[in-house]
Amino acid sequence: MDPSAAIGVAAGILHFACFSAKAIASIREVAKAGSTASNAQTLLLTKDLSDVASQLDTTCDLGSSDHALALKEIVADCQQSCAKLTELLTALSLESTTLQATNSKEPVARARWSVRGRLGFKKIEIGIKSIWKKEEIEELEMRIGKSRDQVMLRLQTLLL
Repeated sequence: MDPSAAIGVAAGILHFACFSAKAIASIREVAKAGSTASNAQTLLLTKDLSDVASQLDTTCDLGSSDHALALKEIVADCQQSCAKLTELLTALSLESTTLQATNSKEPVARARWSVRGRLGFKKIEIGIKSIWKKEEIEELEMRIGKSRDQVMLRLQTLLL
């Protein structure tokens, strides 16, 4: 075997081993808590920011200055990004799934096995999807962080 081909094969094996280790760790987190710790924390913070943005949009009379109009636009964009991230993270948790036996005529033991089997596959699916969707989650987090910073800047400007 050519040395460069052997290096390519070794690199492929290492990449597969690294991905497998990440997948196993992610699946274990999902099995224990229903979601990865990172996704759960991000979901909590995103929901809180969305609530704050909603209150800012509905309860505060900011006037009609240029800064107030820009703030309203930024808040709307922030709420939209928060909604997308919340939807994505909710789909990556076991709480979003309800697994029940589909056929009521199935024997109870078989129905339990069927539900447990589907739940096990769902944990694996969520664990792997969490890895695949990591870049999308990080991009949305970055957009929300920029929106949050801009909201803070506009609020400070309004106070002057």
